[in-house]
Amino acid sequence: MTAELKSTEEMLNEPKDLLGEIMAKVWLEEAKDADDMVHKLMTDAQQKMTLPTAQLLLKTYGMRAFDIAKLCAEDPELAKPLLPESDRAEIFAQVQFSVDQEMAMALEDVMIRRTQLFFKDLNQGLDCVDEVAERMGVMLNWDEAEKASQIDRYLVEVQRSRRWRDA
Repeated sequence: MTAELKSTEEMLNEPKDLLGEIMAKVWLEEAKDADDMVHKLMTDAQQKMTLPTAQLLLKTYGMRAFDIAKLCAEDPELAKPLLPESDRAEIFAQVQFSVDQEMAMALEDVMIRRTQLFFKDLNQGLDCVDEVAERMGVMLNWDEAEKASQIDRYLVEVQRSRRWRDA
């Protein structure tokens, strides 16, 4: 079956999809609002975060992203990416926020649920797990044994998720 091409005149004379037009206008307005929110977030972070990071934070945290932006403004180190050698946009402020505001107590929780690097990064966050554990350890007063235990538990989860490769 071949598709017939319509002329511009035929398309202009077709009945209008009112709902489609309304939805397109709503989407356009939301897109403008989203752009405004992204730029405001970056301004609140004193331009310490990248555009992809601001977009990720708004998508993930909604209005609470502004709390994370405040952390970045107060400590620019927190605006650094967890995986600077990749295209991932997650930052250390998310780790800080997870512990301080969301009561994350385990490395697995931050890596799997809070940042979702376990699912979204090709190497499942293994390239930053030591540094994330180090920062969490400082915040949660972990000794070296606890830090090593937290890393080992995360590595077990990563290995479990990769079992299909060995089958």
